[in-house]
Amino acid sequence: MPEDPAEQKPAEQKEELKKLTPDLKKEVEALAEQEKVPEELEGTAEELTSTLQIVEDSNTPLKERATLAKIVRQVTDTLEIINDPETPPQERAEFTEIVRHVTVILEIINDPETPPKERAEFTEIVRHVTVILIIIHNPETPPEEREVFRKCVQQMTETLEVIHGPKTPPKERKVFMKAVQQMTETLEVIHGPKTPPKERKALTDVVGKMTETLEMIHGPKTPPKERREAARQLGQQTGLINNPQFWAFMAEVKRYGASAECVNKIVHRTRQMGWPYGTLWGLSDKSCAATLIEGARQGNELYKCMQKYQFSTCIGFSKPNE
Repeated sequence: MPEDPAEQKPAEQKEELKKLTPDLKKEVEALAEQEKVPEELEGTAEELTSTLQIVEDSNTPLKERATLAKIVRQVTDTLEIINDPETPPQERAEFTEIVRHVTVILEIINDPETPPKERAEFTEIVRHVTVILIIIHNPETPPEEREVFRKCVQQMTETLEVIHGPKTPPKERKVFMKAVQQMTETLEVIHGPKTPPKERKALTDVVGKMTETLEMIHGPKTPPKERREAARQLGQQTGLINNPQFWAFMAEVKRYGASAECVNKIVHRTRQMGWPYGTLWGLSDKSCAATLIEGARQGNELYKCMQKYQFSTCIGFSKPNE
């Protein structure tokens, strides 16, 4: 997996910046001078230049400088793919849309009037987007994973643009931000070196489902009724511990004799990824093995499913037994 700037030591970040920044300046200058970007991305070179100025500013925290440098690196690499005549038209269009959204986000980050808290949140999320772009560009990434991650990045960046939009109601903004944060945390686990392949596959499936929900909400051709249902699902997912279905589920878990460790794992994963995805992710933990056995013994279809298959395929059984 690619090295994340957030995981590097300060000395490593300094050394990487020293090597990376001069080359990035040359590449961004070439983009600006040769106009090698599509018409939709005319402002990208300008924002990359502004971002590099922040990177070179010694008053900018080192971690932020390292993160922004990596973002610039991946945007320029993605532009190379866009400009490559051998890139399939659909893939070029998708990457163009991703870079367009990232450009808008960089404009927000670079704006001195952006509140520090919002700047930090957007920078952290784009950091994850950067790491996922590296995975997408890696030829060893399985095609089905690449497709999921590409759509995920596209929806995440589009959602960030919606969050910052002046017409977005505060309540919606909060739900969207929580959804994007949940996705970034999940992506971090997916590309973590200690995540087992089976769990990585299940989490990738979940990210795909979360992406589809955002796609339904943002899609201009989505019928109003379906958009409302998708928004309801997103609100339910990000409502986390306030969700009555979650509490009914937890009461059921405790009836099956769940240990404190199992209960804590379910609560933690639910806070991390929401209902029902995070809840079932927590239930799949080894600390809940005895609970799954007891639930299956008592005829619970969800528990039977999770004994045989990865949790992401059992979402349809997540409603507590009556």
